[in-house]
Amino acid sequence: MADKFRVTDENQADPFDMDREPFASGPYLEERHRQRKLYPDLRRLGLQTHIADLAMQGYTVLPPHMMVDAPYLEQLRAAVLRVATERSGVTPDLSTGATHANGGHPLGQFMRYILFEDEVFEPLLTHPRLLGLVNYLIGERCILSLYDAMLKGPGKMALPVHNDHGDKHTATYPALSNGVTVNFTLSDYDEGAGPVAFLPGSHNFKREPLPAELKSLASEMVPITAPAGSAIIWSADTWHMAMPRRDPGLRMTLLLHFCRSHLQPQANFRGVAPHILERNPPRFTQLMDVHGVFPFGVEDIDRQKAGRAGRKYSVFDGHSHWQTQFSALAEHDE
Repeated sequence: MADKFRVTDENQADPFDMDREPFASGPYLEERHRQRKLYPDLRRLGLQTHIADLAMQGYTVLPPHMMVDAPYLEQLRAAVLRVATERSGVTPDLSTGATHANGGHPLGQFMRYILFEDEVFEPLLTHPRLLGLVNYLIGERCILSLYDAMLKGPGKMALPVHNDHGDKHTATYPALSNGVTVNFTLSDYDEGAGPVAFLPGSHNFKREPLPAELKSLASEMVPITAPAGSAIIWSADTWHMAMPRRDPGLRMTLLLHFCRSHLQPQANFRGVAPHILERNPPRFTQLMDVHGVFPFGVEDIDRQKAGRAGRKYSVFDGHSHWQTQFSALAEHDE
């Protein structure tokens, strides 16, 4: 009879915690999975130093050789340029950046909700290293909140110091971050390119920058130098800014943001077409929040959806684009 109250599979839905050992709280099961499954996967992917960067600095940079090959990078660049032209009616000038110079926004041409504009954008979401670090920071039930693109030309406007927490009216933040932001660089980042810059360790402050800090911290910020094809990943609590672009040409960036599944995402991805879900792995469906049980209508919580939303997958269970690249590591999965 004792086994009746024991659940050994964290993937099994148990909404009222009735079939668990007395010590097996939700947080305990979550941490046990992180230690037994997620962390070994992250070690196999060579991410220990990046975990240390996130813990100590609040941000890290995955170099191109850990992310994508040159053909895929070029496909992403071409798709962003096509969307930019279609949405603005202006063909971007890559050499001088004159088409996007001195724009009205410090991030340049901001293209929201581009995920469904081209199939090429989809694989990046389940890249084992990128999603692995996102899972490390905000858990494996996280969902996608933003998938945007930016083209920034020369100008003098900076994006002031801020964080990406989203709640500007709460005095302090939770001990664990609620969000993760990713800048995937489609062009080289250096100091003249208008890169993102961080205040190392600021994720530990767990608060909004004060007005005086907004005005005077710019000189303390550390700009990121990273070649095209890099992934810059940071906690939503980390203070950062975008520096003005001084050099000719365009800064090209994909902006992704992930949040914990109990939060409201900034963009609605639930309306994803069925054929897109069919060509992607189950984790992609979770990221789209297709299984989210909120908001309620007249019916109570859908237990089947809740179970699917909470199911855990290996970081190697990603898009087929990554299967060959990471097959040797996945074979060692326990």
